[in-house]
Amino acid sequence: MAGGVIQALGRAAQMNAGDQLPLARILIMAVLLGLIYGLTGIYIGGALMSWVGRRLGGHGSSEELRAAIAWSQVPALATILIWFLQIDLIGREMFTSKKPVLDGSPGLRLVLMITGVIEIILGIWAFFTMLKCIGEAHGFSAWRAWGLLILIVGIPLLLILVLLDMASRFPPF
Repeated sequence: MAGGVIQALGRAAQMNAGDQLPLARILIMAVLLGLIYGLTGIYIGGALMSWVGRRLGGHGSSEELRAAIAWSQVPALATILIWFLQIDLIGREMFTSKKPVLDGSPGLRLVLMITGVIEIILGIWAFFTMLKCIGEAHGFSAWRAWGLLILIVGIPLLLILVLLDMASRFPPF
């Protein structure tokens, strides 16, 4: 569930939620929505990965895949400490489109850049850990686990993009 909170914070920052909301509200919403998202995501993801993985020759149960998803998030959980640091140093500007304090401080920009690199490294580590955990739960390689993720995420995403492209070609009513 903590992974959901981290994702909610990232999403709030991407959407510049601070342009409309105070920092306290952003944090409360990120925690509440992140917990819900994290919990539902782990159950839906575990069920999907179990079902699709069995069609690829795996044998992992939904419970085993939920554990794989949860354990694979451990490296990414370190980013919560980074979020605490960034919010403590930069505050609401972490979530706004305009960043006058950050723009006026080379030291803060450097801290943000370094913590951003660390977040990327932790995210890559978490991704490869997820591949290994899914492969272990299903009894197959990390490469096949990557194929499983492509089937679950990539194909529906590609289908949506194709449908959106097709819809954009038709004149509005």
